[in-house]
Amino acid sequence: MSNARDNRTALQQRGRIRGRTFQPPESSLIDQFSRNTCRALAELDGESGFDLEVISGFSNFVKLMAKVKSKELNGEIGSFD
Repeated sequence: MSNARDNRTALQQRGRIRGRTFQPPESSLIDQFSRNTCRALAELDGESGFDLEVISGFSNFVKLMAKVKSKELNGEIGSFD
């Protein structure tokens, strides 16, 4: 427990020293990235594309990971390493 608290304190201090606040990319950029990534993967497999449900699910996953990483970098949560 102490290690997690120490990690969080170190992240918060590092964020204050750097004076930066990390934000996840805009939702529209992640959506565009997801469409392009799924299109490229489909082309590699010789397919015409993915269902919109797959693209939406991948996009939501990337958005969640971006939010989690931003919080980690800002010292709001501990590291997952």
